[in-house]
Amino acid sequence: SSAAAVATRHPKDYSESEESVYQRWGAELAEQGVDERQLAEVCSGGRGRPASRTELDAVLDALAGPDGLTGQVSTFTRTDVVDALAKRLPVAPSAQEALTQVEEAAERFLAERAVRVGRDRRLGVERFSTPELLTLERQLVSGATGRAGEKCAVVRPEMVRQVLDRHRSAGDDQAAMVRDLTQGGTGVAVVVGRAGSGKTWALGVAREAFELDGYQVLGCAPTGIATVGLADEGFTDARTVDRLLLDLQHRTVELDDRTVLVVDEAAMVATRKLAPVLAHAERAGAKVVLVGDDRQFASIAAGGGFRALRLRLGASEFTINRRQVEAWEQQAIDDVRAGNLEQALAAYAEHDRIRAFEARDDRDRALVSDWWQAQQAGERPVIYAHRRAQVDQLNQVCQRLRAEHGQLGPERLTVGDRTFAVGDAVVLGANARDRLGVVNGTTAVIQELDVPGRAMTVRTLEDNPPRTVRLPGWYLDAAVRAGQSRRVDLAYARTDMRSQGRTEQRALLALDGAEDMQGGYVQLTRSKERTDLYLTVGPEPLGPDEER
Repeated sequence: SSAAAVATRHPKDYSESEESVYQRWGAELAEQGVDERQLAEVCSGGRGRPASRTELDAVLDALAGPDGLTGQVSTFTRTDVVDALAKRLPVAPSAQEALTQVEEAAERFLAERAVRVGRDRRLGVERFSTPELLTLERQLVSGATGRAGEKCAVVRPEMVRQVLDRHRSAGDDQAAMVRDLTQGGTGVAVVVGRAGSGKTWALGVAREAFELDGYQVLGCAPTGIATVGLADEGFTDARTVDRLLLDLQHRTVELDDRTVLVVDEAAMVATRKLAPVLAHAERAGAKVVLVGDDRQFASIAAGGGFRALRLRLGASEFTINRRQVEAWEQQAIDDVRAGNLEQALAAYAEHDRIRAFEARDDRDRALVSDWWQAQQAGERPVIYAHRRAQVDQLNQVCQRLRAEHGQLGPERLTVGDRTFAVGDAVVLGANARDRLGVVNGTTAVIQELDVPGRAMTVRTLEDNPPRTVRLPGWYLDAAVRAGQSRRVDLAYARTDMRSQGRTEQRALLALDGAEDMQGGYVQLTRSKERTDLYLTVGPEPLGPDEER
């Protein structure tokens, strides 16, 4: 069932056995009408050639570099090496020679340019990394641990007491975190902010204490929408990590020993970005505060730096869930965090929050029906699903339902592969903070369409007060690379990946067993008032485009 699958699924591992790789290659060739005989004829027809020594060295160097096998993940298997080599090396004269070339190159790569880091017990294979990434990780950890006794950015006790007296609603865990950060003196401090714990608000309190004692406090985060949360808590000119690194490179931002740099959602920052941030701060003598949660989504590139620092340095941790209002749900969330998903799902079932269906279509009809009833009742429900294709389908159904009931305007404006009307709820997919005041993840409602002029006027939903923004053609029609978010998308449904950091009034979760433990935890912790789970309990084949 979906419940059992969610309860036992580990974070995804995309490794394949070598046998399955060869089978996949054969299937992909067959789809193109190429059978083994035809392949042998092509490969033996004098058209292929083995890789030269120079070509082979260049491919092996590239795979060992920052854009190679550890560009998106921190470790890999021998199968991953074989697959990557087969895609990059020239085709040898025969199928056997091609296979031999790849196998020998893989052995050479693992011997010369890889380091064994452990055994994957679940898959039964060895895992490797590259010397480049491991060296970077060691430098990151050693640099941070070496700053433990610096007495960096220590705020006078009376200043801390004054600020905490102004914020008597702070919980014991929040006040303890403020004291740790402002008086601990470590050059790099780590804070674990579990979902719904009020971490961003508490960071704002710590910021007040630092600034009261004359320190400059800068805030950054890996995503544009996370910088908005920092700005709401008084972090002026909060920026993305990418922007910070660019500003430091161009010297438009200066750090010194009176600077405190707060990195929110730090578990989502790739190691190759976190390392230079820490290096800049170390050279300047600036304090760094890393705030995140490695039980939620990590970086889409090779990450793990935040977790490594948490294990080596220790961390201040928020322990109280301040988002969910029901005691049973708070306990269920704690169970999810601890990996006891079966126990958590039992609690949701006991409180009539789970509906199960044999077919996905039946589930989606019930889900959309409940979404519609909640919206008509004046709530602001949001649907969460795991796969982009599923989210797209649900968004279109919700949009069509609103149009049929006269809730959308008659004009339509097409942006990319999506069509919008006045009244549609949308999410923006690109940062344009300096020019338009919007970021990737800004949610808004369309107020006006200028179809001939290729423009859209929206009212933001999460700014206080809301702002009206005109999105011109250069924003709407900019090219979107593969894997990027649409410039504008419907916001009735979202993927679990795009939900991190958000707080909803009500969440409706479409679950089919594809969710990993991190995704399940993130989805279940979004809503303040009510979360409902819609499960499919019968196996259904997945479409080729059904990826997150």
